[in-house]
Amino acid sequence: MPDNYHLIEGPIGDKYTLRRVRCEDVEKVAAHIRNYFLHDEPISSLCGYTEKYGDDFIFYFKYFLADGMSFWVEDNETGEVVAVRAICHEKMEVNPWITFPKTSRAAQIFIDIGEIVHDMEDIYEKYQLRESADLLLSSCAPKYRKQGISKELYKRAINFLAAEGFKMVKSVFTSPYSRAGVASLGFEEVSRLYYKDLKDENGNPMFDASKLDSESYAALMVKLL
Repeated sequence: MPDNYHLIEGPIGDKYTLRRVRCEDVEKVAAHIRNYFLHDEPISSLCGYTEKYGDDFIFYFKYFLADGMSFWVEDNETGEVVAVRAICHEKMEVNPWITFPKTSRAAQIFIDIGEIVHDMEDIYEKYQLRESADLLLSSCAPKYRKQGISKELYKRAINFLAAEGFKMVKSVFTSPYSRAGVASLGFEEVSRLYYKDLKDENGNPMFDASKLDSESYAALMVKLL
């Protein structure tokens, strides 16, 4: 397990506390992911939420809990889940995503997009590394947004991961707000996939063009530590 939790856990101002996800926290954090992340995240929004998709994604989230790098922010007054920051330890030679259940169309599309964007640029070859920390997901409940909580989570996560010895932090970012936020923290884009270029198994556009704009793309972004 990680040794530097003191660099990420603790108060955020007077109202909130950042904690690692423990066994007793898992279900309420999972409920937050279902209720917010899987409705707000752009690919998920385009595909539409279903309970099967929720079940698939929560399986992924729980799988990576073993890495000990998933965190949540608690409202000190109400106990509510304010935000979630899930991180996984990725190794070049291991790809658990190919074995994960994909019982929903949305899960298949979500994973396929991630695989395609990664295949566009071999970051391990590019940076001569064999592992990275992947920022699996970031989510903040709507009523707590625009308070700087998500940015604080990113900053603390980067400090924590650097202390843990990671040389690279990366993720596929689908939200323009997330892309702008991490760019301000020194992340650089290495590959990009526009959703308008995706086709289904019949050669038809994957998504309704009327729901896409210039920001409708997934970008693999990297920060070296």
